[in-house]
Amino acid sequence: MKKLLVFALAILVAGSLLAAGSQEDVIAASADSPITLKVGYEMAPDEPVSRAMKLWAEIIEERSDGKIKFDLFPSSQLGSKKDLVEQMLNGANVMTITDPSFLAEYNADFGILTAPYLTTNWDQIFKITDSEWFASLAKDLEKKGLKIITTEWAFGIRHILTKTPVKTPEDLKGMKIRTPNNKMYIETFNMLGAAATPMPFGEAYTALTQGVIDGLENILSAFYGAKQYEVAKYISLTRHQYLISEWVVSMDFWNSLSPEFQEIFINTAHEAGVIQNDIAREEDERIINKLRSEGVTFIDPDIAAFKEKTLEVYSRFPEWSPGLYEKIQGILLE
Repeated sequence: MKKLLVFALAILVAGSLLAAGSQEDVIAASADSPITLKVGYEMAPDEPVSRAMKLWAEIIEERSDGKIKFDLFPSSQLGSKKDLVEQMLNGANVMTITDPSFLAEYNADFGILTAPYLTTNWDQIFKITDSEWFASLAKDLEKKGLKIITTEWAFGIRHILTKTPVKTPEDLKGMKIRTPNNKMYIETFNMLGAAATPMPFGEAYTALTQGVIDGLENILSAFYGAKQYEVAKYISLTRHQYLISEWVVSMDFWNSLSPEFQEIFINTAHEAGVIQNDIAREEDERIINKLRSEGVTFIDPDIAAFKEKTLEVYSRFPEWSPGLYEKIQGILLE
């Protein structure tokens, strides 16, 4: 009887060890399996961001030895930015592209990065996003469940497209200018003497045709892609905003990655951003030449006058931290 009990116990122990070994094998296999991340964004497949995104997908898969894969969904196939952020906060493995005006919903101070004439070139805006001030905003965002992977993607410089020439702010007086339905843009164009007219971007072409608006503001590729230049033939290079983009994922997804994979994400995002910025610059040059051939006149306006007219906008956001504008100017002087 004792021998039978010893034999049975030995079988149980052996079975347990085999089960434990099998469990370790499963965990190891799971750790070695590829991580697939759905990447949703609004841009069409031929736009600079989409082209750079395809390259990023190739770079990160190669750098991770096939362990990280991106499944790309351009043209809002997975929904809007808001939809995608909700998906990621509910546990979906999703990444999307955002901008400071969107992130201002989580921390109002992000909004100053969309203010007119905050900077005059890309180096300045990236100096701000490389600062301790921006790092503190990013840390606060992490507490709310979102991780910024990179801010180094230059989306575009915003200008004004109108039916009549705009050389000074006085030329905008009384003009109905389409803006996004966003306080910053509305305040800015009202200060310039225009009648800011919020509406969806997709409605602007018809609104121009019917005389509902006299112009709109956006980046050059947006004017070109929507063919609004067919109705309005003047582009004033006001450069009133240098618009950057941020790629974000959920903190749950980020924390599930090993430190090695996190480093690969950050490094490859930077590399792809450099590529995207080069593509965007080349695209702007190509679009300017195409628009000129279509009869569009480009105007170099009195930018100093535009900047002076919009300075008051910085006092219109009581939700910002006290002294925020002065803090940003201090960063730029460092």
